[in-house]
Amino acid sequence: MQDRLDGGISLLICCPGSEATTALSPEHISLDLYITPHELHKTPEHLGGDVSVLVQAFGEEFAIPHLQCFTQCCHIEGIVPPCHCKSVFPCLSPIS
Repeated sequence: MQDRLDGGISLLICCPGSEATTALSPEHISLDLYITPHELHKTPEHLGGDVSVLVQAFGEEFAIPHLQCFTQCCHIEGIVPPCHCKSVFPCLSPIS
């Protein structure tokens, strides 16, 4: 609704927490993506280009380093990290 009021756009990317190996790559993590339906309907061709670049960069620069840090902290604390968590947004399909 806020996007409609101020002319903005929302792009939400969620990476559910899970155990990370040292050989983890963006293609092997689950990322949930939400883009404003109005924007998606207006410019569907961006999903294959601009949005894909943003999601790839998020996976490489934020998600993987975070998952590796999370895994290290779990091992230090003696906690077994989850192998795979379900999506926070169950109605959206993960991008792999």
